[in-house]
Amino acid sequence: MAVILCLFLTILYTMTLLKRLSSNFKYDTWFHIAISVAVLVKIIFLIAAIIVFYDSETHNTDTPFYEKMVKLKDICTQCTIILVCSIMIYLFNPRNKHIYIDVHTQVILFGFAIITLLESHWVVFMREQNYGLAIIQFFVGRIGTFKEQVDADQTHIANRQ
Repeated sequence: MAVILCLFLTILYTMTLLKRLSSNFKYDTWFHIAISVAVLVKIIFLIAAIIVFYDSETHNTDTPFYEKMVKLKDICTQCTIILVCSIMIYLFNPRNKHIYIDVHTQVILFGFAIITLLESHWVVFMREQNYGLAIIQFFVGRIGTFKEQVDADQTHIANRQ
């Protein structure tokens, strides 16, 4: 039930954010285009994450489609990080005397900062694994399947004790 609620809230938030920003989209500079591409790639990631999570829960992990979705999920995560980091390097470059940050860019970069924090490996600071946090991290961008993430977290905790 918690998974369904998490999925519903993620999709609802994404739709609300896109609706709010759609009237403010600008394509006058390369970083506005890059931000739009990053949002599109993150939406593709979310679709792939939902498919991978569903197939993992239904034990349907032996298909080539499942493997392709895991790979697509991982590639989308890395592409989003590269795009957002490139934008931030450009915007916050000390030689850049003109910082062009409008509300649209500010909201997107703030959202990606939150997502990047959520996908961090918080298990480093915990003594036990938190299933809810693992689900959230899966849907915001940790690499691999859900089972691989849970196993990696359990291994990390076991090695630390």
